[in-house]
Amino acid sequence: MQLLIASASTNLTGQIDLEEFLNLFVSIRGWSLAFKKYDDRRGCVKSAKLRDLLRNAGYTVSNRVYSALAHRYVDLKSGRINYENFLYCMANVKQAFEVVVYHPKSEKDILMFSIEDYLRLSLST
Repeated sequence: MQLLIASASTNLTGQIDLEEFLNLFVSIRGWSLAFKKYDDRRGCVKSAKLRDLLRNAGYTVSNRVYSALAHRYVDLKSGRINYENFLYCMANVKQAFEVVVYHPKSEKDILMFSIEDYLRLSLST
């Protein structure tokens, strides 16, 4: 749960205010409803459905990013992602997309990070 809270913290302190809590609650509720649609009645979803779940949440990722997510959150033996890991995955993806949207970019649409910014953002997920 602490990872979900940390992902919702806009000031990267690991603590959230009421507005951040409500945003997290709404996100978790939506993700939970989506997860239930694909649940195999074991509290898991086949890894092949993860891309559909991401797309349904409004996130389109490349094959390389999808592969990285699958390696991090999917149980490699069963080929399934459980509910807890799914929530962590979605929170991580949401935070990553928010960084892309709100972080400064160059004229060529390349994200611009200081080393400090990169480390803070990387270590907060």
